[in-house]
Parts: sequence; structure tokens; C-alpha cells
Amino acid sequence: MKYRYREPHEMKDSGVEWLGMIPKDWEVKKIKRLVREVKGGVWGEDARKDSNDVPCIRITNFNRTKNIIDIEDLTIRNLDYLKQKDFLLQNGDLLIEKSGGGERQPVGFTCIYNSDLKAIYANFIARVRVKKNIYSPYINFLFSVLYSKKINLRAFNQTTGIQNLSIDKYFDEIVMIPLFSTQQKIADFLDKKCEEFDSVIAKKEMLINKLEEAKKSLISEVVTGKVKVIQKENGEYGIIKREDHEMKDSGVEWLGMIPKEWEMYRMKDLASKEKYSFVDGPFGSDLKNEDYVEKGIPLIQLNNIKNGSHIFNKMNFISERKFETLKKHSANPGEIVFAKMAEPVARCCKVSDSYQKYVIVADCIKLKPKDGFEVDYLIYLINDESIKSQAEKISNGTTRIRINLSNLKELKLFLPAYLEQKLLKIFLDKRCTQFDSTIEKQKEIIEKLKSAKQSLISEVVTGKIEVL
Repeated sequence: MKYRYREPHEMKDSGVEWLGMIPKDWEVKKIKRLVREVKGGVWGEDARKDSNDVPCIRITNFNRTKNIIDIEDLTIRNLDYLKQKDFLLQNGDLLIEKSGGGERQPVGFTCIYNSDLKAIYANFIARVRVKKNIYSPYINFLFSVLYSKKINLRAFNQTTGIQNLSIDKYFDEIVMIPLFSTQQKIADFLDKKCEEFDSVIAKKEMLINKLEEAKKSLISEVVTGKVKVIQKENGEYGIIKREDHEMKDSGVEWLGMIPKEWEMYRMKDLASKEKYSFVDGPFGSDLKNEDYVEKGIPLIQLNNIKNGSHIFNKMNFISERKFETLKKHSANPGEIVFAKMAEPVARCCKVSDSYQKYVIVADCIKLKPKDGFEVDYLIYLINDESIKSQAEKISNGTTRIRINLSNLKELKLFLPAYLEQKLLKIFLDKRCTQFDSTIEKQKEIIEKLKSAKQSLISEVVTGKIEVL
């Protein structure tokens, strides 16, 4: 399908700031004038495996890339058959998130239900049905534009931690509406164009996944000794597979063969002889939310520990005075911090030098290695799948596993000599930087594609572009 940008003489002022100019033959109306029904959802009761069990659409079923409802892995709820009739979905219904949301994904997101499956929808969702002269796929794209321009934020009502969308206020917003046939033409055009964008984006995401897996595989082969790093004639470093005669049985089922010269250590063997070199965080009663201050000594919490990276998001701080009472639990730049829980358990990172000192919380562990161990290499090793699987086996808990300090101290590590650790670290740093650079470029391309896709939707839906 072809399209063109409309000429200025074909346009008129909509009188709406965010909307600007629209085609002369288009109307401006409040959203509520396009809608014939809005109905909140229902949660029902737990499934009973009887005739009243019914699939229930939740916010997790909102496909935020395609603005449609995914009907895979639906939650089953139980609702009396007679009550179900009021909440059953029809093909073409619009579903809008009216409660919940978050800082990155505020409420107000809308998807279309493109299925004939008998299903109801949860209480944090409202069902929207449009009038007969309105084409719901077009309105779905219109809501996408409103959301991208943050018009939904005007209708926020947040009195607690949960965001609520005032549907009445939101639907008082003024939008543009073309003839029914034009709505259909626009929706059909955008369906095809979005499919093209989504296809390219999906291929880029697949490439990123392959690069991530290739990076993990390389790290694993290096830190488990399956390959060795050698210096080539051109001065560059490469890897070759170790011969059988260079290997020995590790005596550990999950690891198998390791290089003959590598030695086994327990995590506690790495710790410095200094006092408090291998400790976990303070009891909850020793560090409470009321101890947090605007600025001061930063805390290291679970969300700050990513595989190999010290992340500075959602930071909390304590005063210097409070720090003095928690010195035992302090962490300094260059030391290693572990996460006791949250996937993956025992993940770790090197403490950043962005601050001079930190304090770990109860769900974290700090290790100060003794001399003779390359910290960056240890980070690569401990975050490898071979160590992760070992950590999971000795962790406690069922739904949410946790590793305690005593168990972490007993984790087995197989290490080369210090100089080889440094060599492997240099090699992995370079190769991982190359992987990360390529991955970052692909992510930038994806963001540009998403931006171009949303821009096209906006230009077409608001009439700046005419579908021929």
C-alpha cells in the first residue's frame, strides 16, 4: 500500500496542542463519544476444575510490542457461569490497564483482543467497546499514540503505591476521527507496516540472544579450562582446545575434566586473613528503612548486583553515624559482593570505585580476597553456569532459594596460577568488550526501529500521512 504526506492546504488546526494539524475532513471528538461501553473486570476465585473454570486475561498477557493480547499461558479462574456473561470478551474488544502500572510502564496501556476464545478479564483491566461507526483496530492504534505521547498521565490518580487511571478523565481527551472506511484503511496499512517492523526487530533480538549465548559459552570454556589462551605470532591472543593428556579428573561430577595444573579451592580459601573479610549483611533489626537518608554512605542491595556488574539503580543511603555502627558489614572498591537470593543465587560483582565505601544489606555477602587472586577473573568464574549450578544445589528454600554464608564458603572453585588468571582476565575483557559493543549496536538499531515504527503510527493515525 502506498502513502504520502498531506500538503499544508489539505490540513486544519485541530485546536489540540499535542495533535496539531489534521485533515480538513476529519472530526475532533472526545474519546467517550466514540465508546459505547466501558466495564471493569473481575478476578473470580481459584480454579476448581469444574464447568465454571474460565481463562482470565491479566496484565501479563498484554503484548506491549504488538498491542495485542497474548492468549498463551492464560490463568484459569472460577466464576459462576451466569456471572461470566457480563465479562466475556469478544473479538475486537479493547482492554486498557486501569490499575497497577509502574514508573517505566504507567497505567493506560491498551491492547486489542483478536481471538474468539471464551475468556474473561481481571479486575485491574477495563473492557472498552466502541460504537458501530468506529473501527476498534484503528482506536487501538489511536490509544498507542496517546500512550506514546503520555496523554494518559493526565488522568492519573495515585493515592497509594498503585497507579490508577481515571477512565472518565482520560476519555474526556479530544482526539481526531476520520470516516469509517478511512479508519479501516489506516488500520490495515499499519498492521502490515508494523508486521514488517516487528519482523526486523525480532531478527535483531534473535541475533542479540545468539551473541549473549556465544559470550557466555566463551567465558565458560575459558574459566573451566576446556580451552587455553595462547599468544599468536601477530601478538594477538586466541584460544585452542586442550588435549586430553593436559587434563585430569576434577572429581566433581558437574565439572568433569580440568587442566592438570589447576588447583581446587573453597570460597573461604580466597578470603583475606583480615577481620570481617568474609561477612554477610546486618540483621534486619540493625538496618531499617527509617535509617535511610537522602545522601551519605551507599548501600549495596540485591538490585545493585548484576552478573559481573555493580548497578546503581534505586540506591539507598545511610548516614556516616549509622555507618560507624555497621563497619563490620562495610564493602570497599575492588572487593566482591554476592547476592544471597533472587535469580541467579550467588551472583556477584566487583564493588565499584564510584564511592569510597559501602554497606551491604542482610541479603548480601562481602568477600575481600587475599593477595594472589585476580578479582576480575574470579568474577567471570563465579558467575559461570558451573558455579551457579553448584550454588543452587547447596541453597535452601523451595519457591525462592537462598544461599547462606556458611554454604557459600564451601563452594568449590578450580583455579589456575595467578599469572594465568591475569592472562585469562585480559583475554576475556577484550573479547567480552567486543561482544558487548556489537550487542549494544544491535540494541541501538532496535530502539531506532521502534521509534520509527511509533512515529509512523502517529503520523498515519493523526492524518499527517494519507494512505492511498
